[in-house]
Amino acid sequence: MIHRIRVQSRRTTLYSLVILAVAGATACFPRVEDAPRLSISAEALDRIDAAVDELAEGRWASWTMEVVGSKLAFQVEVAEASPADVCSGIGQAVRTAGEGIAWSADLTRGGQPLTRCGTLDVLAKAPAANTRS
Repeated sequence: MIHRIRVQSRRTTLYSLVILAVAGATACFPRVEDAPRLSISAEALDRIDAAVDELAEGRWASWTMEVVGSKLAFQVEVAEASPADVCSGIGQAVRTAGEGIAWSADLTRGGQPLTRCGTLDVLAKAPAANTRS
């Protein structure tokens, strides 16, 4: 009888360890991104890149563009350029590649956040941030 209790105890312990291992492995799997991916051709990205590069030449200290989920995200370090001019220029460059492409741009001056702009649906979903003009 004692032998039977030990076997059941070992089985219970073994099952518990297996369940914990499966739960731990499941918790460690990467999460699937809920946001839809941006579907834009490489040619359109190249056109946007060329247009923004032409716009930035000699006016912006630096800029980057990357695809983040379902939008294009720009980081722009402006020297003396007007934030409104930068935002309208980026918007025009994106619109020439195709309608309906969501984008946002974070503008900085001297490494400090200046303002944020982009398509209305992207800005509406973004958390409120401290901006100054």
